[in-house]
Amino acid sequence: MAIGESKREIRTTWIGFTVIFAVIGSLLLYKGGSAYPYFYGASVFFAIFAAVAPLKLLPLYRLWVKFAMALAWFNTRLLLGIVFYLIITPTGLLMRLLGKDLLDIKIDKNADTYWKKREEQPDLPSYEKQF
Repeated sequence: MAIGESKREIRTTWIGFTVIFAVIGSLLLYKGGSAYPYFYGASVFFAIFAAVAPLKLLPLYRLWVKFAMALAWFNTRLLLGIVFYLIITPTGLLMRLLGKDLLDIKIDKNADTYWKKREEQPDLPSYEKQF
């Protein structure tokens, strides 16, 4: 078996499928849908394999893990792209247009030093209990 294919992890996955299919079946039953027996059947199927022989469905587990990894790869790039292009980029452009330098990184050729003098003296006991 490969990494992430322990009997416990596989059983946990099938229990998760059992719960998901049971919830979907219950929602369909509540809403009056006609497909609820299929979801309940799938729930029972995964419950039996989770309890009796979780390793019998190892090929299906491996397929599920590959699908989950592909979905995670796609979602990560999608979400990071959305955050970068819709939040960070416009904020940076707005700061440039307004001439803001929040990080104080502009070079001042007339300055003797970039050291910032601290106005108040630190409370020494606060260094001992940082959290």
